[in-house]
Amino acid sequence: MVVLFGTEHNGAVRPCLGSAVWALRTTGSFAEAVRAAIDLGGDTDTVAAVTGGLAGARDGLDAIPARWTEPLHVPLPGFGGRVLRADDLTRFASRLVAAAS
Repeated sequence: MVVLFGTEHNGAVRPCLGSAVWALRTTGSFAEAVRAAIDLGGDTDTVAAVTGGLAGARDGLDAIPARWTEPLHVPLPGFGGRVLRADDLTRFASRLVAAAS
């Protein structure tokens, strides 16, 4: 296990970011980076989420394996069975970015 910038595994910023950057620098794809972050152990959900965000910025949306986005396609509670798809999330994110500009 690699520990960078500290020894805490509780979501502390420096060790989390250090681990995420390590995962990015030692792998060649989005999926490999996220798996490497998880394999480090510790606060895997936080480190993998940060790694995924950074890998997405580096590699682009198309680098995310399709099988990882399929679970997003589930009915939304309270919306009459409406299903939220990855494209819906992309459009929503674009609207958020435009609104923030």
